[in-house]
Amino acid sequence: MNNLAELLRQTGNYAEAEPLYRRALEACERILGPEHPYTLTSVNNLALLHHNTGNYDEAEPLYRRALEACERVLGPEHPDTLISVNNLGGFLYGRGDYQQAIDLLRRTYTGLLAILGPEHPNSVTSKQSIAICEAKLAGQNGNPDDSIN
Repeated sequence: MNNLAELLRQTGNYAEAEPLYRRALEACERILGPEHPYTLTSVNNLALLHHNTGNYDEAEPLYRRALEACERVLGPEHPDTLISVNNLGGFLYGRGDYQQAIDLLRRTYTGLLAILGPEHPNSVTSKQSIAICEAKLAGQNGNPDDSIN
């Protein structure tokens, strides 16, 4: 159910995806518990859907719930936790909270370096995300050339 909802979300069929995400989340919570990794994936996916549809008031608490539970259950450096860190960072970037986003994106990058190394495409993309966010923050502060190398 969650995989079908994800396919629908990725193809822009948000209205069809939402009830499937909600059913998947409810089933995971009931059967596996509120902090099982599969449940947290469902929480994160529902947050992504709300983010994609511009429903930021619904997305942010879900992103934060997924991150806090991942940290507690899986630990701060687990790959699933890093996905949650990155997703919340991306959300905050999109909302214009560049400093908070940078802090989270740096945490993601540090974790990816330790797990994947500096040449892995995910590490490279993560570093680029930091640079973009730092440039936005510098532009807000009147110095558009201040970014990482």
